[in-house]
Amino acid sequence: MSMIRTLQHSNDIITIFHSTQNLKSIQLLKTLRKYQFAHPNAQRSYNKKIFFGLFTRKISNDDHEKTRYDLDIKSDFIPTFDQLTSIYNTIQINTMCKKTFITSFPFLIKDHPHLSNIKINDINDKNIYKIKVSDIVLPKRNEYNYLISNNSFDDLVKQNYFNPPLVVDWTNNLICSNKEDFKSKILNHYQNHYLDDELVKLAD
Repeated sequence: MSMIRTLQHSNDIITIFHSTQNLKSIQLLKTLRKYQFAHPNAQRSYNKKIFFGLFTRKISNDDHEKTRYDLDIKSDFIPTFDQLTSIYNTIQINTMCKKTFITSFPFLIKDHPHLSNIKINDINDKNIYKIKVSDIVLPKRNEYNYLISNNSFDDLVKQNYFNPPLVVDWTNNLICSNKEDFKSKILNHYQNHYLDDELVKLAD
């Protein structure tokens, strides 16, 4: 097998913490699946295999080489403490991710003076600008683990501990929570992540 094929199989992983009851999350997952495939024919082939039950979420080797990234779907699942810490690091690297982080984990800033009495969906850029990254303090590991172990996913969402959906691009340290931000902030890193058929013929 050529080096070009070998490299192409080393896809980056994009994770979505997905709520099966949330319309926004369902729409975002559709967007992630749509742009996962570099060519429309590859997506149609994948959808056909899904329909006939040939495989479920796992992509075969034939389809894998036609994808821009691997999609990791965490349905009705809140990030672990280690994942939360990694996600928190994204806002220290890319400040444009700060709004997404705050609205995804509202319990971390619920007592902040600039966000008092403001609903999650009403938080705007002006509110976010007033919050420093240093204002956001992560809970202790044992406290967080106790929280997520003793409460259901639905309860954690209702109590504003987590606000899905949340998409994490681990390689590029980026997060988003809507399809517009996914297209403008994350997808541009993967526009050329597909195998060119003519290049493969030459390499073989």
